[in-house]
Amino acid sequence: MKLITEDDMMERIKNDTSNGVWWEYNKKYLSAYKKVKDKKRELYWISKDRCQTKDEQIDWVNQIAGKNWGDRYKFTKALKKACQNWGTW
Repeated sequence: MKLITEDDMMERIKNDTSNGVWWEYNKKYLSAYKKVKDKKRELYWISKDRCQTKDEQIDWVNQIAGKNWGDRYKFTKALKKACQNWGTW
């Protein structure tokens, strides 16, 4: 196990490729948003119906991590919260 220092975290933030993308969920969807010209713009959404199994959830983590704006850590946290709320985690 590696101890993460404050310098490590600052480096991670500096190299964050998600460029201001955040995730929100509701009863049916997990959505990625980005602020564009002072407006909230939806970039991507994933239906609750497509996150029912662990295999589907892992597949989504890998797909989002492959996007140039995707951040595996941020998405995994958001997916976990959404799936716990939906009862599929």
